Amino acid sequence: MRSLLAMSLFALALAVPVARASKTPAPPQPARDRLDSIRTEEVPLGWKLTEGNNWRYVATGYGETQANAEHQAQTEAYKAVLKFLRRRLPELTWEPSLDYLIRLKVIPANGTLVSSDVGQKDDPGGLKKVELKVEISPSDVEEILRQDRLFRTQERHWTWAKLLGGSVGLLLIVAGYYRLEEMTKGYYTTRLRVAAVCCSLLVSAVVVLLLVIG
Repeated sequence: MRSLLAMSLFALALAVPVARASKTPAPPQPARDRLDSIRTEEVPLGWKLTEGNNWRYVATGYGETQANAEHQAQTEAYKAVLKFLRRRLPELTWEPSLDYLIRLKVIPANGTLVSSDVGQKDDPGGLKKVELKVEISPSDVEEILRQDRLFRTQERHWTWAKLLGGSVGLLLIVAGYYRLEEMTKGYYTTRLRVAAVCCSLLVSAVVVLLLVIG
């Protein structure tokens, strides 16, 4: 039983670096340097560099009402921002939500009504057209990186919590085995050992799986 416990704990310890190897971040680079070093051909189509060294994108939405058009424009803007961040910050593991980007004022909460009668073939009444001016500044990048670092810290804490939980589970199995062995005076030693081995392997497998996937 002691050797089984040692092997199980060893397997859990090996799972930590394996689970986190693919998540090791690259050395941080100042947010302003990140934007300064971007060339136009390196960003997704539609983004333009402003005089203030910010990157701007204009999202367009159509709808029967202005609210519907704004929703469509925000969806397009959100996809464009995520694509921009993935291209320029490939080490990011945290993905900002649409609500977060609106609070950060990267994506405007309200769009500009460009036209209220956009004609289309199958819609003689026309649609409303709304534009959203999306803008990413160095301070926005720094805030997103800060949130990513916080997310990584929480992930590390969660990893160690799962490892600790697995270790405690194994110790409880061993303690339970010796307690039952003492109570039964050795009459069920084989069955108890088989049960303990199965439970230990199950706990180890579950913890390793949780570490790998997440």
